[in-house]
Amino acid sequence: PVFRQVVIDSSIAFNLPGLAEQHLGDVSLWWTLLMFNGLNDPLNDIVPGVVLNIPDRAALLTYLGRQTLTNGSAVPSMQNATIL
Repeated sequence: PVFRQVVIDSSIAFNLPGLAEQHLGDVSLWWTLLMFNGLNDPLNDIVPGVVLNIPDRAALLTYLGRQTLTNGSAVPSMQNATIL
């Protein structure tokens, strides 16, 4: 599979950077977890019981390469991002 699933519990509900570090190897990629799962609000959308799909590097790059920001500009490139 191109992703793993993580069920949010109270220990990680408010720690998307930690989740990004654990699964993607980079705390700054927390926002990509929201985007990949079609979520917008890290405070209200990430609550216990929510299932997040955690993409692998190839799936994440493919997904982000197809996205545009609300102002019409492209999502910043992650070609040089460090993802384990």
